[in-house]
Amino acid sequence: MTALWLSALCPFTAIYTAAPLTEVLTLFCIALTFYALERWRDAGMGFNRWLWLTAVAMAYSVLLRPEQGLLAATVVPAMLWLVWRRGKPRRLLFAAVTPVALAAVCVVLPLAPWLVRNWRTFHVVQPLAPRYATILEKIVPLGFQRW
Repeated sequence: MTALWLSALCPFTAIYTAAPLTEVLTLFCIALTFYALERWRDAGMGFNRWLWLTAVAMAYSVLLRPEQGLLAATVVPAMLWLVWRRGKPRRLLFAAVTPVALAAVCVVLPLAPWLVRNWRTFHVVQPLAPRYATILEKIVPLGFQRW
């Protein structure tokens, strides 16, 4: 609880609440992901509401900021490790792979319409927006970007 209050009262994160930026929601999604991950571990690491909340929080953070795929890239292996460490070999396949794989699919699923649209429109497999948010043939004004 002390760490939660310190992060809530931190001036570096509190300054983002003055402007409607994606950082506020992204920080919320990160905190919600780790909260739901801990509750999922306490609830027995199976199919429960905490698994779905973890998956939804990770998927929403990816939709907010593309680099939040790194959050899912760290949480999903941590989920596998938690179940594997718990340990029964015969139960390992169903208990570890199925719920965690389902959570991983839920993270990637919101990117599917964007991927289909880019393939149909531009004939490019591009699940996220390009770096400078321009059309493929358009010239990127790098001087303005550097300025």
